[in-house]
Amino acid sequence: MTEANAINASTIGIVGNTGTGFTGSAVTQHDVLIGGATSSTISSVGPGSAGQVLQSGGGAANPSYSTATYPSTAGTAGNFLVSDGTNFVSKFTNLSIAYGQLNTAQIIALTSGTSLNIIPAPAAGSQIFVQSGAMAFNYVSGSALTGGSTIKAYFGTSGSAGGTASNITIGSATATGTAAFYTTGNATNPPTTSISQGVGLSVSGASYANGGSSVVTVDYCFYYFVLPI
Repeated sequence: MTEANAINASTIGIVGNTGTGFTGSAVTQHDVLIGGATSSTISSVGPGSAGQVLQSGGGAANPSYSTATYPSTAGTAGNFLVSDGTNFVSKFTNLSIAYGQLNTAQIIALTSGTSLNIIPAPAAGSQIFVQSGAMAFNYVSGSALTGGSTIKAYFGTSGSAGGTASNITIGSATATGTAAFYTTGNATNPPTTSISQGVGLSVSGASYANGGSSVVTVDYCFYYFVLPI
């Protein structure tokens, strides 16, 4: 096929071929190149601003830059990508998570008056604020503990009775029913007496009832902040 024109010194930009001739597409320094309206042309979306990211516009629109900017580095280990209301920044946040699963031996120990610490005590003059929490018994049938008792999470270092009067209960899981029973507990602001205290689990006035001759476990998960007081 004979082309209608030829590439020469006057052809501007990146050269494309329409099938019948050559065209030149001018480009600007730092622009991002994209496919043009036809298969023979090249277009651009400009350089954007420092920190913006290029986002797809789908199959029917050109990509465009985000309004918000993003950091170019990850920042300090443990940081999160956090919105400041305008842009995203790499920032430390003290939101933490405590999670795990109690085995049968640990549950039996709790019914014997032993308490189990799941969130360590913070530094002197600091206080734990539990944002949300959940616990769930896992067993086959019947009851995991006698008397419909509960496993409680509480502030303090000892709590065979579910925590002292000054240490509020911040969540519990009921040990009755024909399947795993799930409850959530959203804690209010803890009392001032819980300053510098951790969070533990305890059971009051119950014994192990084996959940229909099955292996009994308890899953727990708590989100919390530690703030200086």
